[in-house]
Amino acid sequence: MKIKAESKSCSGHKRAATVLTIDGGEGIVSLKADVKSDEFLDADSAVITSFSHCDFDSATALQRHSEYWCRPVFCDKVSDIPDETQLLIMKTGDIVTIILPVVSENYRTVLFSDGDVLKARTFSLYGGLTQCTETIAVTGRGSDAFSLIEKCFSAAIKSTSGPALMRGDRVYPEVLEYLGWCSWDALQIRVNHAGLVEKCAEFTAKGIPVRWALIDDMWADVPAFVGAKYSDRQEMFKLMHSSALASFEAAPDRFPGGLAAAIKDMKKYVDYVGVWHPVTGYWFGIERRSKLYEQFKDILYETPDGRLIIKPDYASFYRFFDAFHAYIKSCGADFVKVDNQSIIRLFYKGCAPIGKIARDMQRAIDDSVKKHFGGAVINCMGCASDNVFFRPFSSVTRCSDDFIPEDAAWFKKHILQCSFTSMYQSALYQSDWDMWWTDDGQAEKNSLLRAISGGPIYVSDEIGRSRKEVLMPLIADDGKILRCARPAAPTPDCLFSDPVKNGKIFKVQNMPARCGAVVAFNLGDGPAEGYISAEDVTGLEGDKFAVYERFTGETFVLTGKEKRKITLSGPGEYRLYIMSPIKDDFAAIGIIDKYMSPLTVISADANHADLLCGGEYMYYLSGAFYREKRRKNT
Repeated sequence: MKIKAESKSCSGHKRAATVLTIDGGEGIVSLKADVKSDEFLDADSAVITSFSHCDFDSATALQRHSEYWCRPVFCDKVSDIPDETQLLIMKTGDIVTIILPVVSENYRTVLFSDGDVLKARTFSLYGGLTQCTETIAVTGRGSDAFSLIEKCFSAAIKSTSGPALMRGDRVYPEVLEYLGWCSWDALQIRVNHAGLVEKCAEFTAKGIPVRWALIDDMWADVPAFVGAKYSDRQEMFKLMHSSALASFEAAPDRFPGGLAAAIKDMKKYVDYVGVWHPVTGYWFGIERRSKLYEQFKDILYETPDGRLIIKPDYASFYRFFDAFHAYIKSCGADFVKVDNQSIIRLFYKGCAPIGKIARDMQRAIDDSVKKHFGGAVINCMGCASDNVFFRPFSSVTRCSDDFIPEDAAWFKKHILQCSFTSMYQSALYQSDWDMWWTDDGQAEKNSLLRAISGGPIYVSDEIGRSRKEVLMPLIADDGKILRCARPAAPTPDCLFSDPVKNGKIFKVQNMPARCGAVVAFNLGDGPAEGYISAEDVTGLEGDKFAVYERFTGETFVLTGKEKRKITLSGPGEYRLYIMSPIKDDFAAIGIIDKYMSPLTVISADANHADLLCGGEYMYYLSGAFYREKRRKNT
């Protein structure tokens, strides 16, 4: 593959910069621009890089399709590759090639197709730069897409001197090890003291071990909400996105005792409480001539559409977040969810280079969260690559657009969006697959996705509607999530073809302990076929595996490379396969009341099992599968 880079100045002049040829063989290569000009480089396309002879059998592009979120686009030819591609995975024969566009100190790079030519556009969104001598992309070739993504991210972070840690060096928040609830779908912008406490009390009354609750959406003082009426969700969103924040203090009509009183009462039923806020204050920023305006007016910036938000530099960002978080912490909160992060293109174009703004904003968020909450944060609406590359040490970030109840079409988009974005972010983060309901038609499918995700698990049930039986397969008796240690991802054979159209099953994989877990879905309109194999699970070791399917009760043994055909006859049908390596003619499946059953096994052999919880224990021994009722630690 030949790579040719071309720069463009603000006046439109172009000149060639570099030509690089990548031949066959495995390895990781960083592509660095070397462009210097007497004129300012174009803010929107400082450098255009062409990748010639870019041939593949199939490819998948992870596209930033909105300001905040990504989705997979399945490509048969180069011209199918969309603009704003943040990761490109190509397959030719058995060889996989990855191109990871990089966000550097000043520039962001994305991939796109120009007819039959793959190109990269490198830009700063700032018209005051005369040179680009930074890494614009990292590419790698090999047989394993997942390890290549990790290696490419590692090389990218090193080449840009980025502050970001790899996922293994980040600390996952302790609070998110437990089952939670978010108030958004239940209470929306009318979130209030009484409703929050009523819902927390419901969990206790029903014996559901929810350990934390998140107050979401705006609980604080938004003057436009007072007396406002709306008839549907669209009108509510219109009100939200035209409203600004006047004070950190809770809205007195909804929280008559203040935020601290609400949190205190909630903690009669849950152990931890989190508080939501967007980086902009509220959706339309800071209210003019308000208490908050007077406190921060020297660091406010007016956007072209008239909203007041924080100036895009570290000192200003940190001052605002530090004050906001100090107040939230003083009210008894234990963590925060920080929303609306991918806003640089929308609101800060022309203020400073995109890389610098992203670095300053993400460092300010992480520094403040570390100071006040020990690093416990859910990052949200932040899948743009400029956000992904520059969070220094926070561990968890959302990977999907908002949950929509009772919507089968949404679920198809959701599973693809989550699994592919999770794969993209996996080198750096654990992904949050969003809230869900326990009492809608998608409940069991949603619970399976959260069980295998490796991220937090929390619901957003309305008051009175939570179902314990849907939640217990996900958790231990004390509410601790049976959580896989790594992020879930599509299986290798599901990376390059659209499962909504191809008549094949779509599979998501992870590793509970040293075992494999594969969830298979029919996302099409007719029967779907495929295969189950130990090779579906990246990194799963062993020569022979005991396999248990959760919903049919089917059991069988697979050798290392053996494939077993499966058919899901109906649209929306699903299966969960647990694969346990057989050693000395024994394999523990675990307590099969739980989806990630291997995580219930502390230790086990043919004579004894030390178990995290009680229930129906399954194991394989000398050619047969056995089920026994067991108590905890027996």
